[in-house]
Amino acid sequence: MSEPSESQASRPDQGAIPLEKYSAQGKRVLGLAFEEARSFRHNYMGTEHLLLGLLRSTESQAAATLANLGITLATARLAVEKIIGYGEAPIEWRPKLAPRTISVLSLAVSEADQLKQSSVGPEHILLGLLREDEGVAMGILTTFGADAEKVRAQL
Repeated sequence: MSEPSESQASRPDQGAIPLEKYSAQGKRVLGLAFEEARSFRHNYMGTEHLLLGLLRSTESQAAATLANLGITLATARLAVEKIIGYGEAPIEWRPKLAPRTISVLSLAVSEADQLKQSSVGPEHILLGLLREDEGVAMGILTTFGADAEKVRAQL
């Protein structure tokens, strides 16, 4: 097996992500989530990385909603560090999508479809996180009192 090219190593395993359904902002969140997984030296992209990617996508309504609920990038990163910590070695390969992440991304597509929107954006990813109902990101969101009803009211 050969090593991936630099362009392959700089993006997540996309086997389960229908990227053609994602808006530019939605794709940006995925890229930022991947960067977060790598910065934590995790060999997977989990829901916690999606949450961090949403918070880094500061121009999105999803990030504004999270900020209104008191969830900042700094506090979310501290929570991830406390709950999971850092991996032992730098990641050289693309992280795999965790099963819950695949579920969240599928739910995000479903959210966009239900809202009759043509592409999946950050807001749909946030709603997908809330619909997944479990996982590290949901634990962080719950700690701050975020639930689907509060988030939908602000989106």
